[in-house]
Amino acid sequence: MTMESKLHLSEKIPNLIAAFTSKTRGIGYNNDLPWKRSLSMDLKWLNYLTTYKPNKVALIMGKNTFVSIRKPLSKRVNIVVSSQTFNDVVNVKSVDEALNYASQNNLIPVFFGGSRIFEEALRKPCKVFFTVIQENDKIESDAFFPEYNILLDNITYEVNEILTKTNKDVNWMHENGEVRENGYNFSFYVGINE
Repeated sequence: MTMESKLHLSEKIPNLIAAFTSKTRGIGYNNDLPWKRSLSMDLKWLNYLTTYKPNKVALIMGKNTFVSIRKPLSKRVNIVVSSQTFNDVVNVKSVDEALNYASQNNLIPVFFGGSRIFEEALRKPCKVFFTVIQENDKIESDAFFPEYNILLDNITYEVNEILTKTNKDVNWMHENGEVRENGYNFSFYVGINE
């Protein structure tokens, strides 16, 4: 994978974007993020990845993930996998139906959460983008990213370089090569789940 291709979504296979804690792989707590304060660099990276081609990316998520973000994310097609229906999104009953919708509408599919969506996604080839939040103390979680065996490349320096071009007054890098923000250290990774 070239550095350029590491920093963009795949248009050949589905993508998966997840942020989780380093020790327990926690992704949620009480239908919210388990880390107590917003990580703006992670959000900026998410926006960079999923809006560089406006309205060409389909975020595939479960009901709880959609409820936790409270509204559809703009400049992206939001697909919710659930037996319930929601306004202003594409409602489907299965991950395969979501992938078919994305394919038929020439959209780049991105698995966006939660646990069950990630479990199903990891059964398929996909490009993964992980934000891993270091756990010095245990971060309380009740939803978890599944175990995985994927060779990952650390792209923290490259992500910092991209994002500091658009936010010239900000440099998030910490001396240990991780990002430090709001009391948390975290890093960015990319890999291919085969």
